[in-house]
Amino acid sequence: MEPLHKDILDAIDRSMIGYAIFDRNAHIVHASSSARHLLGFSAQADVIGKPWHMLDHDTEEMQALRWKEYEAFLASSKPWQGVLRWVWPDGSRRYYDCTASSCSDDEIIIVINDRTEQVLSQRRMAERDRRTSNILDRLPMGVMVQDREGAVLYINRELTESYGVTAQDVIGQKQQAVEGLRHRHHIEPLLKEVMDCPEPIIGRPLRVNAGPLKGTHWLVYVYPLTGDNGEIDRILTVEFDRTERVRLSEEKGVYQKKLYELQKIEALNRFAGGLAHELSNILHPAGVYARALKAQPDQPDREKLLERINTAVLQAGDILRQTLSMARGGTSGLQPLDLGMFLRELLSYSQDVAPTGLVYHLDAPGAGLFAMADDVELRQVMLNLLVNASDAQKATGDIFISAGRGGIPPADLDVVPSSSGPFVWIDVMDEGSGISPETRSHIFEPFFTTKKRGKGIGLGLAVVQGMVTGWGGIVSVRNSAQGGAIFRVWIPESRTAPKEKARTGQHAGMANNGDAR
Repeated sequence: MEPLHKDILDAIDRSMIGYAIFDRNAHIVHASSSARHLLGFSAQADVIGKPWHMLDHDTEEMQALRWKEYEAFLASSKPWQGVLRWVWPDGSRRYYDCTASSCSDDEIIIVINDRTEQVLSQRRMAERDRRTSNILDRLPMGVMVQDREGAVLYINRELTESYGVTAQDVIGQKQQAVEGLRHRHHIEPLLKEVMDCPEPIIGRPLRVNAGPLKGTHWLVYVYPLTGDNGEIDRILTVEFDRTERVRLSEEKGVYQKKLYELQKIEALNRFAGGLAHELSNILHPAGVYARALKAQPDQPDREKLLERINTAVLQAGDILRQTLSMARGGTSGLQPLDLGMFLRELLSYSQDVAPTGLVYHLDAPGAGLFAMADDVELRQVMLNLLVNASDAQKATGDIFISAGRGGIPPADLDVVPSSSGPFVWIDVMDEGSGISPETRSHIFEPFFTTKKRGKGIGLGLAVVQGMVTGWGGIVSVRNSAQGGAIFRVWIPESRTAPKEKARTGQHAGMANNGDAR
């Protein structure tokens, strides 16, 4: 062997690139020390003259396949290149980049380079990708990854089945080029928004108005993904199908509205007796005065009697106006509400129509206590709690209403408020006998009631709880030290004062009532 050639081969051997020469029958003629080492043999191992394809510890089937591949190489007379799997005596598998070519009519040279770590790393990555893909395909949500130009890099089973496409049809294509994805117009503005302003879009509710998913509702998350250079090179979209949830929510809203109206009618019916009694007390004397004036128009107390009649009519009109306000349908929506002013106006009316012997006491700040609530619904909540308090003490005695801010709802409630606070609160305390632990555990359930048949249908407190949780608050109940019950309405606090409203005087209110009539 020429010295230069020997130096080159020695250098190759030291670099752990192995080579071996064998005859056409696959018997080894020469093997470098690095080849022996790579194939799991010692430098002194006797491998010369042995068939190379049977020297490892692989299965006989694999050795037979290797021989067929070798025969095909001989027949083609062309160099062969591929990955050779080899099993060491200890059972571990090794993988080599392998090149085989003819160096003469009778000899074949094979060059091997260890790629075990790369192959195993690629297999681990492929297995990880397979597992990740299997997980993503089983998620009840749509997942898609696109590059900057809009070509789809990944799509999971939820989306392919929803749009009637296959992953093979979609990968590498833009959405507009795939028949089933052409109607994803609801996603395109979100992708542009993220590209223009690289901030993720978190939970954007969307309704699909075209294509195979027309009429469905989705909650969409869009995340920009950056490459090694720190620039956005991919966009991830995650889509939740919330159609069924929206449908159930709409049905629940209709059902809840019916419950509200039913409960409102029940509560107003309870007040009707007190209202009729109070109006009778006001209007009966007015009728007496009017008949006296008719009988004797020129009597000396004429102006005094007219003033009393006018005052009675104004009082009756004010009570009716507030009753109509209580009974009107719909809601006003969440808005800042001055609790002190609200409670003073509400209790002024409630005291007017309360049964004889029942007295309301209010302890609330004069100003600065603001709640974020629906004032129409809050009137209904308070109306219901006042009726229940009155029933608890047989429509006599004192009911105490107070309001304040601070604190957190009890941790043992079955329902957790959606707002994290801070809260303001309204307490309604009665002088009844309190509430037993068994009753307290069911008190907010629909149709649960402790009243006798015909005295209530058990919707009141369930509706109250539903209204208040709709604002982000909660209703809790406990027994007072004096033995009665205290219902506390927790309402998210508003940091913004309510807008000033034009206030209408009693006389103007009566004039409006008269015009409406």
